Amino acid sequence: MLKKLLKESEQIAIMPFSRALLQQNFEIDEFAFFEAGALELESLNPIENETFEELCDYKLSGDIDPQYGNQMLRRATTSLTKFDLEVLKNHPVVVFPISIDMEKFLNFHHQEDVDLIKKLSFMAEKAMDMIRFELCRLDLPDTLPGTIGSWEGSSDYLGVLVYDKRMDKSFLIAGSAVESTQVVKGIGLDIDRYTYHPIPKPEYGELASYAHQALMLLTDAMSAPNSTVKFMRVMGLLEFLASPNEYQTWKKIKCDLACHIAKDKKKYHTLLDRFRTLTSLEDANGNQVGYRTLVVHQGKYLPDLVGSQEEISSLFKELQHYASCVIRDMMDNPSWSWAEFSQYRDKLKINLGVK
Repeated sequence: MLKKLLKESEQIAIMPFSRALLQQNFEIDEFAFFEAGALELESLNPIENETFEELCDYKLSGDIDPQYGNQMLRRATTSLTKFDLEVLKNHPVVVFPISIDMEKFLNFHHQEDVDLIKKLSFMAEKAMDMIRFELCRLDLPDTLPGTIGSWEGSSDYLGVLVYDKRMDKSFLIAGSAVESTQVVKGIGLDIDRYTYHPIPKPEYGELASYAHQALMLLTDAMSAPNSTVKFMRVMGLLEFLASPNEYQTWKKIKCDLACHIAKDKKKYHTLLDRFRTLTSLEDANGNQVGYRTLVVHQGKYLPDLVGSQEEISSLFKELQHYASCVIRDMMDNPSWSWAEFSQYRDKLKINLGVK
């Protein structure tokens, strides 16, 4: 896979990721995933980064070329992160083609490196979103893999090796590129299989664009810091899946979701009743008991409403099933317009006998 990428691409990026164990190499579109230690990285002629001690020695020598000094400072800053070839060898990596202006890259300052790392991590996260969708669970953050570019103990740092075929050289850059919390619970994901499905890219069509956004929202929910925030994010995802273009009430939303999930008319109406409990519902005394209203509008703590950890886990499995049914229907029809998807929903409701 690496030889193929090198043959077809002028430049490639190689990024590690933490909290994962690969049992085999595999591809997701243009993204190739490799087990730890599977690549001969020395063949890419990586340039070793200077340390700050070497930078100080250079300055003390008095033979100062400002431009070279700036580049030494840039590379020394990467050295401080402890990101090096050994990090890449000891972690699974993702390799993918990129296109950057190498003339500009060679004169980057450290912040420009960080901006590039963020962009490349975002690109590769599209593939990781697919892995999370297929193999991870809302109720089990212990198995979430780390952000693309991260490594064990990297904290807020992300790193990448950039290889340019024309120069036949590679460059190691790293910096503080994580803008939110990292998952720290559990040991991560054992990836022993991957059921291939193409990444829903916006250029494939309107529905692919919405599916792409939905996968990012699901990842965001999976990495939430607690169950209450996770619930709010999942409910936001369901609202998006029902109507990505405009606000709708849950009276309409629940019908547009249930038709993707239910197998018959009885199950459809059971789901509508369940969505009332999940959103807004008053008991016989007029007290609000709907989870969403209590959490979002009254600031309630989800575990106080749901109960035990087993019940919370069951709730998130349920919600993930609902979201997955809609996302899969989107991914199966990436070129459709939203109008065509709405017509598909109407057909589902007719087949269920509810329209």
